Amino acid sequence: MLLIPWANRIAYGRYEFFNSVYRLPLNELSIDPPLINALHGFMDGKKMTITDTQATAHYGLLQLSYTFNHPLPGYPFHFELSIDYILSESGFAMDFHVTNNMESTPMPFYMGWHPYFCCVPNEAYVVLDPCTSWNHVELDANMDPTGETTRYYGLNGSDPIGGTLLNPTFYDDEFKPITPRKPRCDFILTGLYDEPTNQSVVLWQDSSFRFVHVFTGRQGAIAMEPMSGMADAYNNHDHLSVLSGGETWSGSVGVYVE
Repeated sequence: MLLIPWANRIAYGRYEFFNSVYRLPLNELSIDPPLINALHGFMDGKKMTITDTQATAHYGLLQLSYTFNHPLPGYPFHFELSIDYILSESGFAMDFHVTNNMESTPMPFYMGWHPYFCCVPNEAYVVLDPCTSWNHVELDANMDPTGETTRYYGLNGSDPIGGTLLNPTFYDDEFKPITPRKPRCDFILTGLYDEPTNQSVVLWQDSSFRFVHVFTGRQGAIAMEPMSGMADAYNNHDHLSVLSGGETWSGSVGVYVE
């Protein structure tokens, strides 16, 4: 019989919002390492509606929307999601708009984008934006934030993101920009420089996205993920957005090639 260590301990992810307790079904259950989490939001597998298309000599736009009005265990909130996908001469961009469709009920919300970028990890470099200093989000054994952050000086172009073939390194880490060194730092830029292909890709995110997550757990690619709130923001509340009835949250991210 396979004994699952979390089976008798927990069967859901838990958070509180305005003195009510909510429980989300787990979708990451592993024994080695022993992880139990509810991850990646509610839009996976949802069929979206095309609400606009545009095409000119300089750009193309596709707008998709989704009305989230059916209850889920642990998230009984209704919202409207609209995403503009824009491909232009300057790169690829995504504009997000989320509206609380409930007249009088507040809604907790944060979001992220999970793109992968092809590269040779042990020869590629990830560089966090020097526009700001950075903190590293400390995690516990379950990969949940502990509530502590520490000053971080790595990912500055001095070492490959994946280490070496003999001494590989693994990242599943989140970083938060702090104290801008310039008068204005409206956009955070995270660079990926792949020496074998001589390609440079820059991920940009506006001020609505306050975190960058770096993940190296896939062969031949890494993920650089903009996040509007810290992982587990429903519990730690670090940049968790609370939308009043009818209120809209907006944010933008994108990628360009140098």
